[in-house]
Amino acid sequence: MADRKILLVVDADTDLAARWQSLWDRLIDAGYQGVRENPGPKGTVLEPPADKLLPRVGIWIMPDNRTAGILEDFLLLLVPPDSRFYTHAQASVESIPEGEQCFKVLDKPKALIHTWLVWQEEPGRPLVTAITANFLDPNVTQVDFFVAWLQRLYAREM
Repeated sequence: MADRKILLVVDADTDLAARWQSLWDRLIDAGYQGVRENPGPKGTVLEPPADKLLPRVGIWIMPDNRTAGILEDFLLLLVPPDSRFYTHAQASVESIPEGEQCFKVLDKPKALIHTWLVWQEEPGRPLVTAITANFLDPNVTQVDFFVAWLQRLYAREM
């Protein structure tokens, strides 16, 4: 079991501390030791206790292990700063009259990123392929932190 890993990528949603506490409780109950009281700002990697048959665990709390939010908040960080349509997409989402928004406040980043994506060369491209289509820029610090976390989790295999 020592070569096994669990990779958890979860949204912080509206309360990062509560999300971490729920994960922390489960990790402690499972037998992990030395679990920090707060998530690591660059992701968390936990080694299994020597006396237990537990996997190595990697935890990333979207968007950045430090703030409340969701995956789409992370993806919005990848929108190129010179994007012609980003400001327009923000204004469009913000201009929806109060009471007429069909989405929850928490889902506003989803509305924004999808609005922006429909105005790209290939409208409505799925999030999963927006980077390979060069709509989103993976060359930002936040992606570097995420990749470094993955490398730490899989370091023994590299």
